[in-house]
Amino acid sequence: MSPVLRALLTVLLCWGVGTSPTHRDYCVIGAGPAGLQIGYFLNKSQRNYIIFEKSNIAGSFFTKYPIHRKLISINKIYTGRENAEYNLRHDWNSLLSDEERMLFKHFSRQMFPPADTMVTYLQSYARHFNLPIQYNTEISDIHSVYVNKTKKIGMKDQYGNEYLCRVAIVATGVWKPRVPDIPGQELMDGYESLSSNASDYEGKSVMILGRGNSAFETASAIYDKTNFVHMVGRHRIRLAWETHYVGDLRAVNNELLDTYQLKSQDGLLEYDINDYKVVKEGGKLYLRENLPDEQWEEYDNDPLLTPYDKIIRCLGFQFDPFIFRKISDVAVRPSQKYPIIDYDYRSSVVDGLYFTGTIAHSLDFRQSAGGFIHGFRYSARVLSKILNWRYHQEMWPSAILPLHNLSSVIIRRVNEASGLYQMFTYLCDIILVDENEMKYEYVEEYPTKLIHKFREVTGIDPANRKVLVVLLQYGEGFHGPEEDVFREDRAANDPRFADHSNFLHPVIYYFEEIPKEEDIKRRKRGDPLPPADKIHHILEDFSANWDRPNAHVKPLAVFLRRTLKERTQLASKYEPNEQKTFRCVDGAGQIPYEHLNDDYCDCADGSDEPGTSACTNGKFHCTNAGYIPKNIQSSRVNDGVCDCCDGSDEYGGKIECVNNCKELGKKLREEQDQKKLLQEEGFKKREGFIAEANKVMEEKRLKIQELEKEKAELQDKVKELEAKKIEVETPEKEAKDRHEQAWKEQKEAKEKERDAVKARDAFDDLDLNKDGFVDILEIIPHQEFDIDANGVVSEEEAKEHLEDQEKVDYEEFNSKIWSNIHGIYKKLVPEEEKKDSALPVESQGETGAPVPTEEPQATPHVTPPPDEGDDYEEDDEDEDEETSELETTTSMENLELETTEELFPPEVKEESVDDDKMPEYDEETKALIAAADEARKNYEEADKRSRDIDGEITTLTSYLNTDYGKDKEYAVLRDNCYEYTDREYTYKLCPFSTASQRPKSGGHETNLGRWGRWDDDQYKTQLYDHGQNCWNGPDRSVKIHISCGPEHQLTNAYEPSRCEYAFDFLTPCACNQPPTPHDKDTHDEL
Repeated sequence: MSPVLRALLTVLLCWGVGTSPTHRDYCVIGAGPAGLQIGYFLNKSQRNYIIFEKSNIAGSFFTKYPIHRKLISINKIYTGRENAEYNLRHDWNSLLSDEERMLFKHFSRQMFPPADTMVTYLQSYARHFNLPIQYNTEISDIHSVYVNKTKKIGMKDQYGNEYLCRVAIVATGVWKPRVPDIPGQELMDGYESLSSNASDYEGKSVMILGRGNSAFETASAIYDKTNFVHMVGRHRIRLAWETHYVGDLRAVNNELLDTYQLKSQDGLLEYDINDYKVVKEGGKLYLRENLPDEQWEEYDNDPLLTPYDKIIRCLGFQFDPFIFRKISDVAVRPSQKYPIIDYDYRSSVVDGLYFTGTIAHSLDFRQSAGGFIHGFRYSARVLSKILNWRYHQEMWPSAILPLHNLSSVIIRRVNEASGLYQMFTYLCDIILVDENEMKYEYVEEYPTKLIHKFREVTGIDPANRKVLVVLLQYGEGFHGPEEDVFREDRAANDPRFADHSNFLHPVIYYFEEIPKEEDIKRRKRGDPLPPADKIHHILEDFSANWDRPNAHVKPLAVFLRRTLKERTQLASKYEPNEQKTFRCVDGAGQIPYEHLNDDYCDCADGSDEPGTSACTNGKFHCTNAGYIPKNIQSSRVNDGVCDCCDGSDEYGGKIECVNNCKELGKKLREEQDQKKLLQEEGFKKREGFIAEANKVMEEKRLKIQELEKEKAELQDKVKELEAKKIEVETPEKEAKDRHEQAWKEQKEAKEKERDAVKARDAFDDLDLNKDGFVDILEIIPHQEFDIDANGVVSEEEAKEHLEDQEKVDYEEFNSKIWSNIHGIYKKLVPEEEKKDSALPVESQGETGAPVPTEEPQATPHVTPPPDEGDDYEEDDEDEDEETSELETTTSMENLELETTEELFPPEVKEESVDDDKMPEYDEETKALIAAADEARKNYEEADKRSRDIDGEITTLTSYLNTDYGKDKEYAVLRDNCYEYTDREYTYKLCPFSTASQRPKSGGHETNLGRWGRWDDDQYKTQLYDHGQNCWNGPDRSVKIHISCGPEHQLTNAYEPSRCEYAFDFLTPCACNQPPTPHDKDTHDEL
């Protein structure tokens, strides 16, 4: 090394020594698409920030991946629209900015562009916006630290330079290849190191581990050169057009499915590779069960017998947790795909640490597009808004608009907004309505799962305001593996049944107030929000354009008009006063009483026209005698729709309304009576349960007393029997030890004698020239001594087996060489014998049974293709059945013959006899063993009974100490289980024991929690906790919400919060005594 280079290296290595840390408000780690996107928003807000990049260019990931260089992200140039926001719905590569020229379409016109174009685009984006990127800087040791009593995020680079940041944003993506921890993994080729030249696989048999896009991308690139490609995955294949998740297998990559289902040698297998190992035998690779050799059973049609030239690992990527000082700050285990983060992109452990881009995809994994550019460009914008309020008190952007244009604004947003479209379900628009002031505040692209923290995140106060949430979602049951998304009834086309829409469509949720944290816990599994007060679905559309006047716009307008109304009305305001005047309800004016309901709007608040539609903001009171009175908008008076059950709102004659208030009141009373009857029946059962519980409790207490008495009597007997056992076991052990030692010595002598014979035979076989020595040239013909498996035994390899000697005599061979080679040594077979053994059996003699000259190919164990029986004629099928039956009979006869005569010839049977079996004990030793066996039996029986008593007492005590409710009314549920099945899972509750779930399609049961405690004072909520750990999250837990019902029944199961479940359970145990007639609140209107 030159002096100049050595000096330069010294400067670089010592760069950070003695220097103070560099301070920044924001440190972004990674200059990939996510790092550049959040950098753009920080730049736009004029923040003090820096972006660290370990390579020398932006977007370095795309210089290598995908390996075969074609992106699968859509770059749709033509949409027929000029609206830039709409066009982003079909542009999956562009980052967000205010510059039209920085759209990806100006860099490539291809639908699926080459990866190199992405590298060019990202570098151009970084240069154009002059983003402050510090290249060739590899960050590590990220940790939380206090500086002057202020919490900061500390980190350092590879040169020892230290940095302190108020906020650190990790945008490194998931780039680390996932490598299974299985034996032989080093024999596999990794996706990250594959050759992009398909000719390298010409004429080879290939197995690919993985079922994702990287696996199928690789298969598509090489399958036309290979003998065949077999793909192995743990689960059924997930197709993106079934699941509507862009991360699942895309059609652009799935050519191999054709060659599999059309039976052209390629195939798919389902194995959990964590239970397997890769082995190399005879220059070929095999995937085998990870079992000891003696436990592995070989079947001649087992696909695992297939030899492969290459096994390629394409199992995706994970994030790198080792850049953090403490892995536990970000992950439960180092092999996690994504870090643990909250829904505001913040670390659950380290304050000031945030994540953006693919690395934050755990928040919407398999739900939306947050792991891809066209999704995380919007989540990065959301993160910038969160940071602006949290650290700079800049409120979330919003617009205050008049209420009359609300429906048109919603229609425009759902038809244009790209953020709602790409991050469906995960991002929503929030509308806060001030009805009194006839206005609303519109907030765009807010995280749906943070709705209960709306004020904390945005700085906007939602108090005393009605809430509308606008988002896009798929219909229930229209996405997931094995869903038939092409069925005939896949689309709804009637606005009256818009809630049956299956494809992506807008949904508006109405809440009287912003949902709180306790409301979120009521969210059902799979639902984006907790139960709303009202929901409106906008009918799905073939072209995803929701702007048709009758199908989309009018139903939305009617929903909004009927939903946003005043809930109360003071009838006393309309009583005539002494001056025969009427004061407007808002107090702003006074008019003559006769001007009420004169079909002219005098009051600004519309309160003078409750009985006409003259004022768009007035109220009309429905008396609804015999039922429940209510107020409706005056605009709905004489509109041709009967809103009041008494028909009083349609007096103008447009339509004749039937007064059905009495019928409705009667139905309501019947429902109330039925509810009361069920409560009475349930209460009677509850009383019986209490009596039964008290009886059982008393029986168990008496049983404990009996068991304790029996145990006390048994203790002395156990001690006596134990002493007797020890007394007789001592002479037994001494006698057995003497016998076994004598046999051991005898056996060792025999073994030594046999081994000497084998050594002599091997030496004589190896000593080809019979000169009394085995030399190097005599070792070389034996292929078993080929150490590097290249097919040739070199002189060096032969010498290594002879302990680096040219030749050895028998004495040295027996003492030094034989012990090392006896496990691999094979006797040479003369060429003449090889030729004879290779001949067909029928050519060796007239009596030999003919056998095939080569083995049949093993049949791969693959998922069977669709039934093709319809392609055959009926007669052919019958003939095949008869032939098959005849052949089967003949085969079974031959198998019987082979089993008895050929598979186990007499000489093999004789050799298999074990002549090394230890001889029987002498009679004296047998007597000692019998006496000891009797003593052990007596002791073990008594000891087992003592332990059984302890177990019974523990079980009974646990039963008695459990809290079964105020009057022990819930004791009847113990030792019983109840199930509920929804579209995907079967849930099971075993009260006071466990709660679990299992997939309907089969699979293992997941423990959701064990009995913990009652979670309220009323004995209506149970908590089951410490369930199975949730991937990338906490331990699972369940809350059981108990209500009165006629029978014990589990009626619902849902997941209101991640890994926190809730069950609804009906039982007579929860039925309290119904109120007596004088206790009830009466309603005059009924």
